[in-house]
This record gives sequence, structure tokens and C-alpha cells, in this order.
Amino acid sequence: MPDQIEELFARLRTETIGQVRPPGAAAARRTVRRRRAAATAAVATAVGVVAGAVLLSGGRAPEQTAPVAGPSTEDPVARAEQSLANVADAPGEIHSGVVTSPTYVSLTPIEAGNYLLYLGCVGPGSVGIEIRSGRQSRPSENVSCGENPDAARLPVAVTGRTSLLLVLNGTDNPAYALKLVRSS
Repeated sequence: MPDQIEELFARLRTETIGQVRPPGAAAARRTVRRRRAAATAAVATAVGVVAGAVLLSGGRAPEQTAPVAGPSTEDPVARAEQSLANVADAPGEIHSGVVTSPTYVSLTPIEAGNYLLYLGCVGPGSVGIEIRSGRQSRPSENVSCGENPDAARLPVAVTGRTSLLLVLNGTDNPAYALKLVRSS
């Protein structure tokens, strides 16, 4: 059966190929004229809309408005560092960058005492931070980012001289800046 169907289609192709003819020069000219007419109509419509807008405004130029404040074009990492400067003016080393994958920041050595960890992040998404000390790990905290954020303050108690490892995970590649400041 499949051989008979293939044979019928082959015969049909052979018969119809002789009957198919290209449209010719006249059809091509009609297509070009139709496309030119459509393009001319589109240009005329656009000119009419502009002329109508000018007539409706009385021939005056539109009034200038103050520019709308949008996201700053300043470097996101610099803006994250600035969010720290606004709240954490105590001396301390600033660590900053962009969280594109899990990011590890090592703070060594840390003496016993109470600290505040300031974390500012700029951009869409958020930064999750886990604080590890030796074999202990503090549950992860999530800090929301934004265009002009305030730095989050996370209390950290250290019972003996140690190193801290901060594990940052972000959504949507936010810029971050952090600083550890002794509070007492």
C-alpha cells in the first residue's frame, strides 16, 4: 500500500510541475506599487499626526518639565559603600563587591565582644548572609536591596578570639558593602 501512495504522489508531482509558472514581471510591478502606496500612506499619516499636534498646541513648543529622578548611574558598589557611610561612621574595613554566586568574606582575627555587622546592598533582589565562626553557624538572614537603601544592622556576639566567615548569597546580582564594628 505505501508503495502505491508514493507512486501516486510521484505521478502528481510530475504532472503539476509543468503547470506551475512564476508570476512574471507584471505581478512583480503590482507588488512594488502596492508596497509603495502603503509606505506613502504611512508617511502621510505620521505627518498629519504631527501637524495636528502642533495645531492643537497653538503652535507653541511643549513646556519643559523637570527631569524625573531615576536610578542613579553611579557605580552600584560605590552606592552600597555610601549606604554604610550613612550609618557606620566608626572605623573599620569595608568589604564590597557584587554577589553573582556564593561569596565568602573572611574577617580575621576577631576579639571577644559584641559587634554590629552593617550590610548595605544596592540593586534588585536581596542578599542572604550566614555568619560562621569555627564549627558554629548562625542561621541565614535576608537583607532586601533597593536603589537607595539603608544598611541593615546585624548584632554579632563573639565569645573568644576567632575568625568569622560570612557567606553571601544574592538574587538578581546585587552590589553589597559590609563592615564589622565593635559595639561594646
